[in-house]
Amino acid sequence: NSDWMYSLSHLARFVADATKSNPGKKATIRVHAANRRALRLLENTDEWTSGVKAQLGVALISMLMDHAYLDRQPVFSHSKKWVSQHKLVGHISILEQFYRMVIKEKYTSLAPYSTRQKPMIVPPREWRSASEGGYYALHSYIMRTKGCHMQKDALENAPMDTALEGLNVLGRVPWKIQRFVLDVAQSCWDNGVVIGDIPSRVDYKVPQAPVRPENLSSEVFKDKESGVFQQQREEYFAYREKLNKHSRLHQKNMDLRSLRCSTLLKLDQAEKFKDFDKIYFPYSFDFRGRAYPIPPHLSTVGSDLCRGLLTFSESKPLGERGLYWLKVHLANLAGKDKMSFDERAQFTEKHMDVIRASA
Repeated sequence: NSDWMYSLSHLARFVADATKSNPGKKATIRVHAANRRALRLLENTDEWTSGVKAQLGVALISMLMDHAYLDRQPVFSHSKKWVSQHKLVGHISILEQFYRMVIKEKYTSLAPYSTRQKPMIVPPREWRSASEGGYYALHSYIMRTKGCHMQKDALENAPMDTALEGLNVLGRVPWKIQRFVLDVAQSCWDNGVVIGDIPSRVDYKVPQAPVRPENLSSEVFKDKESGVFQQQREEYFAYREKLNKHSRLHQKNMDLRSLRCSTLLKLDQAEKFKDFDKIYFPYSFDFRGRAYPIPPHLSTVGSDLCRGLLTFSESKPLGERGLYWLKVHLANLAGKDKMSFDERAQFTEKHMDVIRASA
């Protein structure tokens, strides 16, 4: 039974043995045995169950919380919050000082460990089956099945030649980084310019959480026309308004933090690949069968910032109808996607002066 490998006590003991400056003979044997067993597990193509993944994740997070400190303060802390009247949810929070350090250095130290699935500098390995294709060194699967064994069985037995070739065609398209756009985006971030997908680096000022007024007594409730009832009613509504404002601004700051991290990861990957003439994106299907690039941060179907940072590596003439379809696409972006194609092209022609002025 290999479940012991994922228990916290065994992992903690393994780390303690592995980090000793002068481990004894027994400790050395335990470390070598654990390493061999871990290597066999990593090389095994069998999918880990959700339970095993959860056990391993809990153990690793627990060890991280026990050992990650900054100026003698724990970097991560666990707390529980009520998200509804009957639901209590655990949260792991990051130390404010550590978060500011990460943002200040633009994720430089953490970026190598943030994601393994990045754009490629060679064409992806062609998909030949549901489990063979995509990256060369990383194991990829053709669909994000979310653990659904029925979907996996269907993929393994269904004729997939056309679908596989579709993914291969998308993966063979070379892209490159638009360095001018990257320089502008980096400059906006460095100088605190908030535009498009570049978020503010300054949090909203959150007012102090209001103190809840005392509950109305049953005696006061009996006479709802009394001055005391009206006064306490107004105090309660004022409290709710202040609480809602406090909660909204607090949530906006949490959203800003996520956006900053996401933006820095995108800019960091664009910076790493800016000197390559060609980069490629391996594709797979989502659980509904739609094709998406595998890299999660910088990709051709990401945010406006992502799409602005990328352009085709090989230019080609538009052809006879190319300009027509560009006009249709521009009308789609303007919300005119319910018209006929000819009407959309006419809409773009009608507003061409405005389009050129904005460009």
